[in-house]
Amino acid sequence: MRTDSNGNVVWSRTFGGAGSEQAYALVQTKDGGFALAGTTDSYGAGLDDVWLVRTDSNGDLLWNITYGGGMYEEARALVQTSDGDFAIA
Repeated sequence: MRTDSNGNVVWSRTFGGAGSEQAYALVQTKDGGFALAGTTDSYGAGLDDVWLVRTDSNGDLLWNITYGGGMYEEARALVQTSDGDFAIA
């Protein structure tokens, strides 16, 4: 969700599938959009996988991708690098 400086909701979005998703990190991107990282068990290869979601400045989904194998993986930190890529920990 995005709010104005007074806490009023500007927009609110929900992403995910039939399972459980958690976002642990959020950054505003160089183009004014957002990227969030966390974990999903709705998508991916295993039990929980790293989940990276990219939105535009209105919070509309641009893309999402998972990383991981057959076990539990999650992202807790996210930065956008100087060349516009992302680093996830």
